Amino acid sequence: MPDESIDVPHDQHVRISAPSLIVFHGPGLERPVLLKDWRENYFFVRSLDAPDPAAEDAVPSNASVPVLTGRPSVEVALFWGPSTARFKRSGLLMERWPVAEAEQHARFHPAAGREAAIWMFVDPASGTASRVQRLSDAALAALQRYGVPITIP
Repeated sequence: MPDESIDVPHDQHVRISAPSLIVFHGPGLERPVLLKDWRENYFFVRSLDAPDPAAEDAVPSNASVPVLTGRPSVEVALFWGPSTARFKRSGLLMERWPVAEAEQHARFHPAAGREAAIWMFVDPASGTASRVQRLSDAALAALQRYGVPITIP
């Protein structure tokens, strides 16, 4: 874990982690969007754990994920511990870290018409979704702030 810290009550023992780098890449983006600030990444990842409870019905089950096939999406690579340490030791600039070597992968489907924006963690080898959810307003606001399109026409 990076040496950055988050304020927590002194009487609580907490272990917190976040990716050192989150890269949004692929079609739909002029260039990759890199989220390099560990603290910001912590809060973004935490917002993924708090989806809008009112939106539960808008989230497809894993069985219906093929419905999203053909819907525009942005690929996401999340770099956690081991790759982060290796790339930092190598001196390679974050902009050049190979997204295929990230520890975790996701796909973000911006909102389209009446369809909600969807986030899914995926196994890059099989393309299988391990978790599918609609994003909270906080997560969508963060993506918009970083320049990731949250809606498509």
